[in-house]
Amino acid sequence: MAIGEGKETSPYHGVWVVCLIMILVPLVCYLIIRSALFSLQASQSQQLNEATARIFGCGIGVLFHLGCVISGIMKEPFIAVVSRVKEFFENVRISAKLAFSCYGDEVRHGGIVFWIYIVLIAVNLCFCIGGIVDALEILA
Repeated sequence: MAIGEGKETSPYHGVWVVCLIMILVPLVCYLIIRSALFSLQASQSQQLNEATARIFGCGIGVLFHLGCVISGIMKEPFIAVVSRVKEFFENVRISAKLAFSCYGDEVRHGGIVFWIYIVLIAVNLCFCIGGIVDALEILA
């Protein structure tokens, strides 16, 4: 038997690295764009420069996250969620108690990786939309 054979890996294996990258890419883009705007575009108000940096930094982050989705980083966790929901509705025909129990066991065993990724993408998207709203309020 080879080393690690028969050993079940955690559903969270590598998730924290992916999450760190998904957080750092928009943050670094925002900081670079913010410093460039404040040094090169000093004639504009600080609020407008801040909103513009959020729009572009988080917008690049949203594009990066979409690239991660397209490249398949979320494929396996998404399939796990779909199969859980499918099994839940199959089990609910038998018994609601059984369905919730099995769903809870699946979540404990399979993790919530998909939802962690979705939350990170949603937060970044909200920062981008917030920057757009702030910029429109300043320009109006």
